[in-house]
Amino acid sequence: MKLIKIAAMMICALMLFSCAPASPGVDHDADENGKTTNQQEDNGKLVNSTVKGEPSGWLDIKGEPLDNGEVSDEFTSATNAFALALLENLDDDWTGVYSPASLAMVLQLTMQGADEKARAAMAEALHIDMTNDDINVNNSRLLSALGSKGINMANAVMMSSEYALNGNFAAIAANFYRAETGTFDFTDGKSVVDSANKWVSDHTNGRIKQLFETLPEDTLMLLINALDLDLNWKTSFDAEKVYKDLDFHGTNGDQKVTLMAAKGEFLCAEIDGGKVILLPYENDECFMAVALPPEGVSPNAYLGKVMGRWNECKAREAELWLPKIELNSRLELLETLRAMGMGEALLGGSGNFPGLLDSDEFIQIGDVIQAAHINVNENGTQAAAGSGVAMTRGISLEDKFVVRCDRPYAMVIVHTATNETLFVATVNNIE
Repeated sequence: MKLIKIAAMMICALMLFSCAPASPGVDHDADENGKTTNQQEDNGKLVNSTVKGEPSGWLDIKGEPLDNGEVSDEFTSATNAFALALLENLDDDWTGVYSPASLAMVLQLTMQGADEKARAAMAEALHIDMTNDDINVNNSRLLSALGSKGINMANAVMMSSEYALNGNFAAIAANFYRAETGTFDFTDGKSVVDSANKWVSDHTNGRIKQLFETLPEDTLMLLINALDLDLNWKTSFDAEKVYKDLDFHGTNGDQKVTLMAAKGEFLCAEIDGGKVILLPYENDECFMAVALPPEGVSPNAYLGKVMGRWNECKAREAELWLPKIELNSRLELLETLRAMGMGEALLGGSGNFPGLLDSDEFIQIGDVIQAAHINVNENGTQAAAGSGVAMTRGISLEDKFVVRCDRPYAMVIVHTATNETLFVATVNNIE
């Protein structure tokens, strides 16, 4: 069942889808002005380290080999729980695709620079109760495990050339996340957006062409993850058994679709009144779990019951009818993550990220975005996701008096000379 175990981890990442002491291998040469510098001791700890440069684009930073150990069950379970929590915040009749693995990795990379308040909020929303050391090692192992033919995951850090990257974070990003790092002129927002979108497009074979549309005001840094998958079925659907103009009974009424049909031996099971069937890909490292809920139960709710129970599927003769479908989604997740408990790390919270930049600047997460794509056809599946975190100058509750009227509030109009109250208004709902 090891294959099922590994594949279960990966399907949750692809369908709905820590830091050990700073390692050697982050190699920079200092220029005459000392703008890009790293000094290393023989014990491998990075000291007196900054990463800074003119707005010249991507830097040549190399990390240590990835850890090729086994990804822990605890780490996988956290991704599964995060996937379901995110799904619960989408409408029951939502149609789309997202990658919890891509989003979790870029947020966990961001978390490496968080202070205590921001880190606690991020850990809660990500449903992960592990040290940074363990998180980083498991992400390194995940990157290694996904580095097979047909699957590619990559990370990037784009920072303002006005700042230096924290040396410890630079080592973590390179050694555990294989993050490409670059310095850019963030005063030219369009140029930064174009560079970020090009990086994502290049790392998703053009399937995600636009992750960022604009940047939040005062953005200083972008952290990005790209995940790309292009796999053929182990046994392709029969091209002669593709039926057009059949009815799909959706929540908004009947729609005409093209259904692909397959018969044969599959791993499948009846679970909690619904049906689950597993479709293996040709490399036997991944499978697609198709979950058909019982009548009257939403797919969202049913996934909450069956997620991670793929080992209950047993081999038997089965028949599958599956729509030939292509989906594209774009999710702006800042407020969703706030609702999931990440508020202290987000703009307007009290958390800070002092470990990202070599600066006293108060910074927070100003935006979290994911764009995703999936194409399911007779031959296989192409799927891709780009996830981005924009770090901006934050609002420090210690330094500023902030009144955020995003909950019930009141207004009173007073006549100054007499102190007479002229009007009172309370706002509990806004139509």
